[in-house]
Amino acid sequence: MVQRLLLVLFISSLISASCASQKKAVAQQSTVEVQPAPTILKDTVVPVKNVVKEEIQRTPYTVRLLLPLRLEEHFANDTLPDQPLIYDNTLSALHFYLGALAAVDSLKNLPVDLHVEVVDVSGDSIALVNKLKQKAFKNADLALSFLPAQFLDVAIAASAAANCQLVIQGGSNTQLAAKYPNIWLATPANSTQLGMMSEYLFKENPNSDFLVFTRKLRSENVLANYIASRLDSLAGKKVCRLVEYNKDTWETTQKSFPKSKRIHVIIPTQDESYLQAILNKFKAMDPEYLFHLIGLPSWENFESVDPTLLAEYQTTIFNGLHIDVDHPVSRKFRKAFIDLNHADAQPQAYQAYDLLTYFVSNYAEHGKNYSSYQAKTTFELPAKGLQFSPVCNGCGYENSSLNILRYWDFRLSRVAEFQR
Repeated sequence: MVQRLLLVLFISSLISASCASQKKAVAQQSTVEVQPAPTILKDTVVPVKNVVKEEIQRTPYTVRLLLPLRLEEHFANDTLPDQPLIYDNTLSALHFYLGALAAVDSLKNLPVDLHVEVVDVSGDSIALVNKLKQKAFKNADLALSFLPAQFLDVAIAASAAANCQLVIQGGSNTQLAAKYPNIWLATPANSTQLGMMSEYLFKENPNSDFLVFTRKLRSENVLANYIASRLDSLAGKKVCRLVEYNKDTWETTQKSFPKSKRIHVIIPTQDESYLQAILNKFKAMDPEYLFHLIGLPSWENFESVDPTLLAEYQTTIFNGLHIDVDHPVSRKFRKAFIDLNHADAQPQAYQAYDLLTYFVSNYAEHGKNYSSYQAKTTFELPAKGLQFSPVCNGCGYENSSLNILRYWDFRLSRVAEFQR
């Protein structure tokens, strides 16, 4: 009995000790101090801004392409319905249009709301004249023209009335640009090209003499006299001699040519057979005669002239529009054009891209302050870029760049981008 009583007392003491320890622990926990939240210094707080995407303010700019596409004829019923009807003389206009579309895609990041519209300048003459007077230039900022020459006067007057800048391919002289300040010559006028070529020849050969061939043909003699007088003027003395070509008197003529000295021979002709006849004469002469042959842009398309002789005489010509398809940038454009259109790009496709790029990019920077427009690198002139200059104070503008080309390794290569 006594043992049971002792056991109960022992268990009771254990329970009391356990409760006491738990109470002590609870008491200790209740005395833990709560730490205050750390203070955040104001200069370390980074405010969060609401990022709002700003809309680019785009200025509207409307371009009209005046192209002789002959659309009504192309979509007329054909006697051969399975054959596509494409007129050869419209292909260059079509390529110009496709080149313009490529430019539109490349210019989409500029702050310009660009609209390119096509006006088919073919068909009935009276209807075309009315279209030019009433619709072609209305509410347009710029027009790029492939108009036939007989409608050019109407277009120039209508574009001036509508205050629309009009780009035409070129002309025999700068008279149109001098008369109308809204006219732009896409290629230098013929007279300008002859003058620039003369300047280039004299600059490259300042101490040389030149021979200019003539014959009984007025159109060639006008060019010959112009070039001769220009070279003499640049030199300040007589450096250019006119030589009349006659196969019957050739033996006498060649005796006046200096030997062992480079002879710069200018032949202002577009007649392939005439040029080949002169080359044959040169070939038969003593090898001590060293000729450098100089010609016109049309020589680029000659097919019956011996290319080995053109290369042998280091033939130099000039051209307002030349595309080097082997240039890396041009090669990329050409591949993209072929992939998209399944046809090789004609020079007009590159030209349209160049012109639209020049005007739209300059408009994005300078608006309609045309005197501030800057040269832009193009396919046509990859080194110095396309550049327009006013033909006189308050007049229209002219492309002041010229490609100097030389036959080498049986092909024409650009040797200089000559600019005034």
